[in-house]
Amino acid sequence: MELVVKYKGEEQVLQFEDKDIISFPRGLVGFADWRRFVLLEDPEEAPVAILQCVDNTDISFLVTDPNYVTSDYCLELAPEDIKELGLTSTERARSVCILTIRQGPVTVSANLLAPVVINSDTLVARQVIMERSEYSTRHPVLVARGKHGNRRVRSLVAPCA
Repeated sequence: MELVVKYKGEEQVLQFEDKDIISFPRGLVGFADWRRFVLLEDPEEAPVAILQCVDNTDISFLVTDPNYVTSDYCLELAPEDIKELGLTSTERARSVCILTIRQGPVTVSANLLAPVVINSDTLVARQVIMERSEYSTRHPVLVARGKHGNRRVRSLVAPCA
């Protein structure tokens, strides 16, 4: 399969196979029509990846493993989440959190409250809302401070000093 997508500011042809498609039976929270995605992982961009929508090529999300944001992250899956994902073991669950970049000043935040959970075997996925969690939808990752540089709140590469 081929898609033409904008990647790093340029149109590029993305080639993948049907077996690479991550399927969201319910879509994403607030976006029920977006159900098929591929995860674009570039070693040069790690630990950040792109969750690219197959159904609408204008839609993509920056994502990362929540453990890069906070080392004590604890994924809480309810029995209905496990059932819908078809998981026989939580070890086969992979989670990523959606990153948001805001301007003025530039801030990067991570949605730790509603991670995307993917069954690594079947590529069935669900955005899980951890209702009993104290995590935030806007956990700070980076806050820019204008001409004086950036204040690192949490690095995606190394722990804060």
